Amino acid sequence: MLRNLFIVTLRNLKRQKFFAILNTLGLSLGIASCLIIGLYVHHELTYDQFHEKIDRIYRINQTFIWGDDDALFGSTGPAVSGAIAREVPEFETLTRVHPPGDLLISNKKDAELIVFEESKVLAVDENFFQVFTFPLLRGNSDKALVNPNSIVITEAMAFKYFGTTDVVGRQLGIGEAESSKNYQITGVAQNVPLNSHIEFDFLLSMTSFPNVKRRNDSWMWTTFVTFGTIREDANAEAVTQKVAAVPGKYLEAFLQKYRGISYEEFLASGEEWDLYIQPMSDIHLRSTHVYSRLNQVGDITNIYILIIIGGLILGLSLINYVNLATARSTTRAKEVGIRKVIGSSKYQLMGQFLAESMLYVFIAAVISFFLVEFVLPVINQVTEKSLSITPLFSPVSLLAIILGLVLVGLCSGLYPAFYLSAFRPSQVLKGHTTNGLKNIGIRNTLVTVQFIISITMITCTLVVQDQVTYWKQIDLGFEKENKLIIENAQRLGTSTEAFKQEILTDYRVKGVTITSDTPPIVFDFDNFIKKGEEDKSLNVNYLMADEAFIDIYGLQLTQGRNFDRGRNEKSNIIVNEYLTKAFGFSTPEDAMNQRIGYGGDTEFEIVGIIKDFNSSLSNTTYPFAIFPHNAPISRNSATSLTISLHENMSAKDVHSLITSVNTIWINLNAKAPFDYTFADQAYLQFFDQTIRIGEILNGLAILAVFIACLGLIGLITFVIEKRNKEIGIRKVLGASVANIWILLSGSFGKLLVLGFVIAAPLSWYLMNEWLQNFELRISISLITIGAAGVIMLVMAIATISVQTIKATMMNPVDYLKDE
Repeated sequence: MLRNLFIVTLRNLKRQKFFAILNTLGLSLGIASCLIIGLYVHHELTYDQFHEKIDRIYRINQTFIWGDDDALFGSTGPAVSGAIAREVPEFETLTRVHPPGDLLISNKKDAELIVFEESKVLAVDENFFQVFTFPLLRGNSDKALVNPNSIVITEAMAFKYFGTTDVVGRQLGIGEAESSKNYQITGVAQNVPLNSHIEFDFLLSMTSFPNVKRRNDSWMWTTFVTFGTIREDANAEAVTQKVAAVPGKYLEAFLQKYRGISYEEFLASGEEWDLYIQPMSDIHLRSTHVYSRLNQVGDITNIYILIIIGGLILGLSLINYVNLATARSTTRAKEVGIRKVIGSSKYQLMGQFLAESMLYVFIAAVISFFLVEFVLPVINQVTEKSLSITPLFSPVSLLAIILGLVLVGLCSGLYPAFYLSAFRPSQVLKGHTTNGLKNIGIRNTLVTVQFIISITMITCTLVVQDQVTYWKQIDLGFEKENKLIIENAQRLGTSTEAFKQEILTDYRVKGVTITSDTPPIVFDFDNFIKKGEEDKSLNVNYLMADEAFIDIYGLQLTQGRNFDRGRNEKSNIIVNEYLTKAFGFSTPEDAMNQRIGYGGDTEFEIVGIIKDFNSSLSNTTYPFAIFPHNAPISRNSATSLTISLHENMSAKDVHSLITSVNTIWINLNAKAPFDYTFADQAYLQFFDQTIRIGEILNGLAILAVFIACLGLIGLITFVIEKRNKEIGIRKVLGASVANIWILLSGSFGKLLVLGFVIAAPLSWYLMNEWLQNFELRISISLITIGAAGVIMLVMAIATISVQTIKATMMNPVDYLKDE
């Protein structure tokens, strides 16, 4: 019997090649999209799951203490770990991870010194491997990070620098040329999994940093990501409450020592300083409200969106199958009638139709695997992931896929099976079919659903594109175009100024500035004080810059003057208008020539005031200050050099300039790698996740519209087949091509309008909720929603017209000769 079902199914597929191709193609695209989305979702949901203690590892988060922001910090001061260890015995182990920034790492190879700039460098406590599961191929994990100047490297780095993993006991130079220190390799770790929140190529022992030991009591040096493993019998809620109570006990002494105020006075000023715990399994996808220091985080909302979209695209494929199966019911009616007359039961007929749908689904599944393998390189390029088809062949995945395919086969085949097997032989053999109007009603409903899904996806895609365009075009209060940024200019040492002056001689360069940070993100907060009858303290964001900074970045000086190269500016400062208000000055003019304190007893005179600009990519404005580049303050030594280029330079000229700058760099310091970026590109990196999701949506929306159009092709082709004699008669009686086009496509137009009416408010609601995730966001335009409807209309018209015009151009004799 099964053999007979299979043979009959193959015969039907062969007899109906065109519709078989449409069904198979639609189902293949739907299944392939689900498999690709499944691979991406699996990758995201399994972040950090390889740690053996993942269910007991927590990160310590804290209040954002540097300004008026509801977000949290995913990092703390170095003192937090010790305080929690003393006050919360439920923690089995506490460890800290400190990113020291990009470092130069060198090694002598074949008597030649090779130097690389490495970004994946972390300083960690000696018990790091007791918390996290990063297996060592070489070395002892309990002792590898105990001593100063110890380093653990990954397998990939061992091959990069030495060509072998047998490197324990050998040395690497870490740091700038004049201050480089030799570190002994004490372990070689397996390469870090791609779905790890903690990424590293090098682990340095925390004891290698004397500055950490000197400032081990600090709660404000918030560059330490603190993790802890709680005991198996510990209650997470009780741990949360105990951790929250720690600041009240320890901050009093710290605030008195460093800010001269009590903890009560700190709270009375409206500020907060709270600690929270977050499961490590939540960090990657549930941390959009937390500033992450170790890695970019994802968003669980995007995962939900992709899952829903995958389901909708598969749903479009199933709708196509159901529509085409029921639309061709009249061609199958006589088959059903004859089978019933010769003894086939209703359930045997249902089995036949379900077998057909199952065969379609499994043929489509095989094709979809090839499609996934073909498309994955493009997906990886767009998402910057390394997705592989391999997880699909695990026993669990294969079982899930097979069960899913069976479910898809049932969903696509049940209604046609029930519908077709219900025909009465006495009626169909006379040429009459029942439930015709009901069939048309259900089919029209399904077509409308297709239009709703397609229009909604197009709208969502257009809104994402509008949001990205808004980010690209928004006025942040500074100029970011035509800015070439040379990173780590401090590596030139005393030659930095000579480097700047030589670049200025190039005719393609408008100007050059040396700064400690560069917009769009400046994130060096510290405490400033205004002396008076009652001292007022304020957390201020700041940078150090020379006199060219304001002009090159197009900042507006509203009061006072810029720094002057010919003056001694060490004790002067330029601030923004918001700082003058926050410090209580009545007007910006009143702040001129006033002195504010920073770094103990050091005071700086306000010589200039600039208009507020966006230095945080948010709607929050922060007090901002610019120190002269030689100000006597202690901070990170990193220095950037920004080159302002002439407008409308060709790509060839820009490349040539970069080559020239690189040559100057090498002549001044050949040992330090040359690293550069562009300000506008660096700016867009902060929206990278959304931009990539937008690119994925573009592809999925195109796919959805294409599948919907496949269904329209099938339906309009069937309508033409059933009405070809009517078309011939109307042409003989003088009907024009336009008349016949309207006749055949008019019903689809009504369904499209109905779909748009439903999709417009639905898509507006969904995208308005999504936009709430961003501080800098657009308002959804009615033009955008209308454009989605127009795009779907054009695609539908084009799809229908190809078939209808072809039918109207046929000779009526070909339709009527059998009559």
